[in-house]
Amino acid sequence: MLTFPSPVGPAYAVAILGILTVFLVYYLGKELVGKKAAILAAALMSVSSTAVLYSRFSWNPNPAPFVAISMVYATYYAWKKNAWAWTVVALCFSALIQLHYLALLSAVSAGLIWLVSLKEKITKKQLMATAAGLVIFIASLTPLILFDATHNWLNAKGFANMIFGTEESFARENEAFTSKITKSVKETHGRGMHVLLEVTVGNDRTANTIFLLLFVGILGFANYKAYTENKNHGLLVLGSYLFIGIAVISLYEHSIFDHYIAYLFPVTFLTIGYCLTWLWEKHLLGKVVATGFVAWFLVYNIPRLPLQNAGWNIHDMKNVSQTILDRVEEHEKYNIVLLSETGDIDAQNYRYFLHVSDSPPVTLDKRGEVDTLFIINEDRKLDKVVDSPVYEIVVFPDKEAKEVYTIPGGPEITVLKKK
Repeated sequence: MLTFPSPVGPAYAVAILGILTVFLVYYLGKELVGKKAAILAAALMSVSSTAVLYSRFSWNPNPAPFVAISMVYATYYAWKKNAWAWTVVALCFSALIQLHYLALLSAVSAGLIWLVSLKEKITKKQLMATAAGLVIFIASLTPLILFDATHNWLNAKGFANMIFGTEESFARENEAFTSKITKSVKETHGRGMHVLLEVTVGNDRTANTIFLLLFVGILGFANYKAYTENKNHGLLVLGSYLFIGIAVISLYEHSIFDHYIAYLFPVTFLTIGYCLTWLWEKHLLGKVVATGFVAWFLVYNIPRLPLQNAGWNIHDMKNVSQTILDRVEEHEKYNIVLLSETGDIDAQNYRYFLHVSDSPPVTLDKRGEVDTLFIINEDRKLDKVVDSPVYEIVVFPDKEAKEVYTIPGGPEITVLKKK
């Protein structure tokens, strides 16, 4: 609403959430891993090419880091300060699974901390908060359940296939149990490198393996001390989300892309921030290693920050749309088609600006009933665009171009009109 008629409002919103996520990594993270580690984690995340990339456009997984850091902190807060925060955990989890289904794994991490808190002491407040959290979670699924009920349980069947079937399945039903365990343990190495290092410093397998062992060793040792000495519960929460996340992802048979694990980005940077701070404070060699990693991180990420001009952009598309509007008379029935490698025949990018104008094109169900057709030829592979097999062009009765004009640095546009 704030940016209308510009369509980039959602992109601005995602960018703002990205900035807030960096702030929360520091503000909430300092209670989990200490102030110095949280500052370093936030600083690294702010210049991470991967984190910045997913803060620059609107897509379901992109807000996941913002929700995830809130869930991680709420888990800690519910465990050690106020059990009612379990309702916040449930709310965050309900949002996360709407952003990407792999965020389901976060429930295992939060569930472990919940069980530990029950083991320590069962209170009426905790049980009531848990019940309220379940109500929140079930309520969040209501739209999906209603949709499935009227669409032959489409999503439920897909989820069952994911868990028990052959499509993107966690299960390996045709393998021996020991074989499953062996493969999962081996896969943990690759998944661990992806979560902690590939999203931060690239794909150098040897260096990544060394730092994976180092970071896992440091956080694992810190978790052991925190558990045995009953202190630093923030590290235990962080370890729960990291180690369980990696372990369960290792059961996933297919490729994992960065956006699949976007919910773990805050955990990744807090882990790195803690480990580098720990190294820095131990001895001279630790300072050398920590400095070397930060230098490596910056050398890898700074050149890859997605801040360059993208070439043909939204302003160009708006200008092209305006040239079409300049040629359209009041109440004229017209349509547009796009010849492009994108395959977007309906030219949605251009159509948007036409749609929000005072002279919108016809709706798609009336695309064969127009007086004027604008053919936007971006790829320019055809000598005669009227020979294209696109439906709108094929059914248009008059193939003689009334005008052909070219946008500087952009497409060639052919205008067809009925006699």
